[in-house]
Amino acid sequence: MNILIVDDDAVIKRWLSMLLTQLDTYEKTIFEASDGVEALEICQAHHIDLVISDIMMPRMNGLELLQHLKAQFPHARLAVLSSYDDFEYVRKALKMGALDYIPKADMTIQDISMLLEKTICSFEMEHMLTAKPAAENGAYTTQEQNFQAYLENPSPDGFLFADEKSPSSAAVDLCIAIFKLRGQKQEPYTSTVLNICESLLKSEGRPGICFPWHKQLYVMIYQCSSPISEYQEEEFLRLFTTIDQDLEKYIYLPVGLCINVFCRKGKQIRKSFFQGVDALQKKEYYDLPQVPPLDSSAAPDSISLRKEWLKMLERLLDREEYEAALQRLRAYIEECHQKQTAPFIIKKNCSAALYVLIANALFISAHDHSLRNLEGMDEKLKAVEKRQQLEAWVAELCEKYQNYVNANSQRLSPAIRAAIVYINENYHQKVFLTDIAKAVFMNHTYLSQQFKKEVGLSIPKYLEQVRINKALLLIRSGDYSISEVAERVGFSNQNYFSKVFKSVTGFSPMKYKKSP
Repeated sequence: MNILIVDDDAVIKRWLSMLLTQLDTYEKTIFEASDGVEALEICQAHHIDLVISDIMMPRMNGLELLQHLKAQFPHARLAVLSSYDDFEYVRKALKMGALDYIPKADMTIQDISMLLEKTICSFEMEHMLTAKPAAENGAYTTQEQNFQAYLENPSPDGFLFADEKSPSSAAVDLCIAIFKLRGQKQEPYTSTVLNICESLLKSEGRPGICFPWHKQLYVMIYQCSSPISEYQEEEFLRLFTTIDQDLEKYIYLPVGLCINVFCRKGKQIRKSFFQGVDALQKKEYYDLPQVPPLDSSAAPDSISLRKEWLKMLERLLDREEYEAALQRLRAYIEECHQKQTAPFIIKKNCSAALYVLIANALFISAHDHSLRNLEGMDEKLKAVEKRQQLEAWVAELCEKYQNYVNANSQRLSPAIRAAIVYINENYHQKVFLTDIAKAVFMNHTYLSQQFKKEVGLSIPKYLEQVRINKALLLIRSGDYSISEVAERVGFSNQNYFSKVFKSVTGFSPMKYKKSP
């Protein structure tokens, strides 16, 4: 390895040359220069692999030298020597593509040895990425699956990493970095991105893992070299500046969005991870100028308030107050956007509201196939990533639902509509045909005939459909046991409820509960 030391301080040059000479495990030739101009002349005459340069020098400083090296000698790696008062220049050097920096006052032989290892890793990574396309690695899939399993069922000690390269399960001072490329598609660059990240962690001697995540996100978890937050931020900046440079160099896609979350203990990983994801999603969803602070990135989702809101929606629909129900939905979205509620909470509650609307629409008619338009809204909701997209989704949902209701309402007579309202409000208890007939002022025999004619189902079958659809909503909420669901929808016997549920839906209540 040909190494060039560039510094106008002769003492620093001699000290650095001495440290390099002591590292006899590396085959190397050392050159020296006093400023950037002299350094470029040496680069013209010799194939230089690594340039270690001061920043503040006469004639041509270190930043100017770095620009010339990138243009004329792109194969050469450059590290900068820094003082405590010129770290802003170090930041600029890292952003311009410097491999690393070494503080002059604390320079040790271990620092130099690590720099040489990084240089070797950098050349190895370049050869690996340019010689042939990166092959997909099954280990990344395993790591993603392990992490997903941990998020769904966290262990008390935290995430158990997959191999000896990773932080231990009892690791402290971890950094969770979540980032997204500036381009729109994750493939076919996944392996390249992960190889770059893992090669960097290896060269830094940092235990860590990296794997792809949903929505073109990547996750990198590594153990920080220091428990001091200032040094952790500095280390993160250096790592991701290098990653950004390598991504732009090899796949022409730099990091577009990135956030780092530090956690002291492994058991905090789950909370820290979701804080980071929520913050990134909020930034994109609300088109914010920057990623919001973590402490305000995810407003708590009040389960009791959500239940209350959905119950109010159901009550309005049961009473056929459709316009009021839709207005309640629009008002909820507007309120969430004013408060900048976390996007995943809004989408989760919109999905629940959509299901309530579809379930109620099923009660209106048994033979109207226009409901398929509503069912397709679920896939559209999954694709929503921006505030404006969700507002457009809600507007479309309300329009389609109102058209559906209008079409069905015009087809039903007032008496049958009144009978439907009575069933919807009393399904949770015993309902007799005679009671319905009294409520709508009709002869029970004529009511039964007319109901079947207009709705397409007999009253017992319709009541059964109402109860099962209400049961689907309760099971989907995850707040009730199967026996509680059966009781709440008007079944006194759980076994009979399960039998009816399976005959209507095609699967048992427990199987439906476990389904995704």
